[in-house]
Amino acid sequence: MIIRRFHSMKILVVDDSDSSRNAISKLLTLAGYEVVTAINGEDALLKISSASQKFAAVLTDIEMPIMNGYVLTEALRQMDTYMSVPIFHLHTTSNGPILLATRLSKATGVLYKPGFKPHDPGKFLAAITKSLPG
Repeated sequence: MIIRRFHSMKILVVDDSDSSRNAISKLLTLAGYEVVTAINGEDALLKISSASQKFAAVLTDIEMPIMNGYVLTEALRQMDTYMSVPIFHLHTTSNGPILLATRLSKATGVLYKPGFKPHDPGKFLAAITKSLPG
């Protein structure tokens, strides 16, 4: 697997599951990304508002307490600086209703969470890399 390294690109990972957040962070860090994590949508918005630069991408779980991934995505798409930033929804499946809701919320797409089939680390990273500028 060939991995392009993005030393200056920061990705926000939003998930209420410690194990998912840690697995995704580890994978992205090994690929050379700088990773910031949040435990729900509200926490993500706080991290975004206090960040010194905009995130290159946002990966968010869909089902979380306080603020879910759909609401977070809609809030981000209303911000001028995040209108075109890649936002991926993290899920264990990609069934019809999830794909439709992802499209309606204007997310970039759905990625399978690590640890759930058919998760493929190469495809996971390739989808993110392909969506980034440059």
